[in-house]
Amino acid sequence: APFITEAHLWGTPFTALLDGALESQFSERMTEGIPFMDTWLGNNVATAFTLTKTALSAAKIAVFVDGVLKANPGDYTVVVGPPTVVTFGAAPASSADVDILYEY
Repeated sequence: APFITEAHLWGTPFTALLDGALESQFSERMTEGIPFMDTWLGNNVATAFTLTKTALSAAKIAVFVDGVLKANPGDYTVVVGPPTVVTFGAAPASSADVDILYEY
């Protein structure tokens, strides 16, 4: 399974030592829930990524791999749980930065 980090917008700052991400891009908008982000490094094997919190809906999830926004459906699918699981059609490459932004 990929390694998850617990860094988020209001807590631990991004550092290469902790999670491999030095910056992230966000857009300002209204939210229904609390925004959260889970981050992993791809390993070229794992396709399923379990979120640490249960997302409000699939529409409240944005998935980025190496900074590129992925499409749902197409690049990945979502099962809103608990737990919420994002499954890619093809595993992210080794050391690819996988960032999943969502509301819970």
